[in-house]
Amino acid sequence: MLFDRQTVDSIAGAIDLFEKNAVSITPHACRMNATRFSEDRFDLAILDALGLAQSVQLARATEYNELFGAESSTRDINGSLVEPILQ
Repeated sequence: MLFDRQTVDSIAGAIDLFEKNAVSITPHACRMNATRFSEDRFDLAILDALGLAQSVQLARATEYNELFGAESSTRDINGSLVEPILQ
């Protein structure tokens, strides 16, 4: 249950809205909503974000090397060699 402000009126409004929608709030719907916050889903989202970040970093390095003819290894912002995150 969400409410805009920590006031009696705001909380009362949220409760009223909850009670009006109580018919559509089933145990199954609650379980399905809770799966959005599962540990497995979190882990997959983190791995996806890391993979995307690595892809962007490698694409930028490749573009730089093609533009300037650099023959250096791909490096991250700290200067260490980029290692594959996902294999």
